[in-house]
Amino acid sequence: MWCSNCSQRRRQSRLLLINVVSVAKAIKSTRDKIPLDRFAEPEAKITEYYNVSSLTDEVLEKALTIGKQSVNEVSKSHGFKVVQFYAQKCGLVKLERLWRKHFIV
Repeated sequence: MWCSNCSQRRRQSRLLLINVVSVAKAIKSTRDKIPLDRFAEPEAKITEYYNVSSLTDEVLEKALTIGKQSVNEVSKSHGFKVVQFYAQKCGLVKLERLWRKHFIV
């Protein structure tokens, strides 16, 4: 059965990870241009996510590489999810009939 609470948690986790990766990209490309007073907030996002005390080059690289892999692993197209659901629950023949009824007739 579909769990909306689980789906929400996955979505929030994915959005947080995407945000961390985005912040890591921004820091890496503009680290020397960001004023110190504005650097604290993005740095805190990454250090909180990875539970470290300071932002090192290793942590930044980890955010960039592992973050990309995790985002790509989590991402599945809607069509893939529909086919997977019907394959497991109802059968692909039922999906085909429904599809034909909806799109062809």
